[in-house]
Amino acid sequence: MLTAERFGGIAATAVGATSAPAADTIRATLSEWAIVTSRSTVRTGAVVIHVTNTGTMAHRLEVEGHGLEKRTLPIPPGEHADLTVSFVAGEYELHCPLGSGAHKKMGMKTAITAAAPQKSGN
Repeated sequence: MLTAERFGGIAATAVGATSAPAADTIRATLSEWAIVTSRSTVRTGAVVIHVTNTGTMAHRLEVEGHGLEKRTLPIPPGEHADLTVSFVAGEYELHCPLGSGAHKKMGMKTAITAAAPQKSGN
């Protein structure tokens, strides 16, 4: 693969340079009192979670597991936010931490699994 970059009007080409794979993307929908994801498995590495709040009050999405704890800011009703997470293989909990854990206790939690992509055989 060849890539080109410009330096002061001169094109330089690097032979064998590869671009990083695009981040995996999933959707998570928050409402009273549920979190629904577009799928339950993601690949390891960078994943963008596109979070939409379809509820009637503010919610957040927090991802926990394997030493990771990452969350969005509160998302007002009808709004969305993107959360980029770097996953290692394993299972992760997604929940809403608002209300001192009350939203989570009322059902705003789910799990996803991160797995390395399967290599295709010939």
